[in-house]
Amino acid sequence: MSKSVCKSNVRSRDMHVGYKFYTALLCIVKSKKMIYAKKKIQNNANLATQTAKIIANVNELEQKNLVRIEGNDVFVYPEIWKDKATALNWIKCLHLYCMVKKRFKESDTLNFKHFVTKELIGTFKNKKASVGVF
Repeated sequence: MSKSVCKSNVRSRDMHVGYKFYTALLCIVKSKKMIYAKKKIQNNANLATQTAKIIANVNELEQKNLVRIEGNDVFVYPEIWKDKATALNWIKCLHLYCMVKKRFKESDTLNFKHFVTKELIGTFKNKKASVGVF
């Protein structure tokens, strides 16, 4: 559509303006989706990085015999848990590790036991972590 046609014909000019508006609106919508997609990808990248760190840390602890996983039982030394919040975070991280490396389901129960006494010190059940030590 040429400029001369737009100036002389009101109807085609309105259509041209409408087309520009539609194109601009479409660009805004696409840019918002791109921003959202970028944020979503970035969050997944952060999650992947965190998961990789968790796996590396748990592997290192297993090599040093500070953590042992046998079936649904995880044996740990509770002394490494400073407080309840730290313990709950450990339990969640170890559950994530078991889901990734041991192919556990998210709904599977994990029992956390004292490494030496084998006393139950925490659980991850029904997607919730709980600690009995503190």
